[in-house]
Amino acid sequence: MNLFLETVQVLLLSIWYNVESFVHLFVPRKRKNIAGEVVLITGSGSGIGRLMAQEFAALGTVLVLWDINQDGLKETARLAKQSGASRVHSYLCDCSDRNEVYRVADQVKREVGDVSILVNNAGIVTGKKFMDAPDSLIEKTVEVNTMAHFWVSQTAPTSLRTLSWK
Repeated sequence: MNLFLETVQVLLLSIWYNVESFVHLFVPRKRKNIAGEVVLITGSGSGIGRLMAQEFAALGTVLVLWDINQDGLKETARLAKQSGASRVHSYLCDCSDRNEVYRVADQVKREVGDVSILVNNAGIVTGKKFMDAPDSLIEKTVEVNTMAHFWVSQTAPTSLRTLSWK
């Protein structure tokens, strides 16, 4: 396509999406009902993971909570049950350990079933400047904040990979 046609296409699409967004300010989109869906949230022992667990619980989902912090998991499970989760399953899992991720994922498949929604939330913050962080801390950060997301995603069933949001 030539430059002129591409420019016209971008302008028209930009106008279309802006109008569509403006309309949806007044006419909300229909929300997908996820009641009964199995939701796996990594890093759910505190912070954003805990808040997401409470939000998904209020929507009537089955929660599968993973974290390395057992006390945090227990508290999140308690809060999720209070918020209305139909079932809550907690698993200790160090997401930086590939073998442990695969082992816990197999256990979840046996005990709960296939996960239909994955929230890959696990992560760590060193709290140090890069130049001041020891090598072991940098390696752990990469394992949890990057590699763990790949390992957890690979354990997901086909139904998760083809989940439709329409």
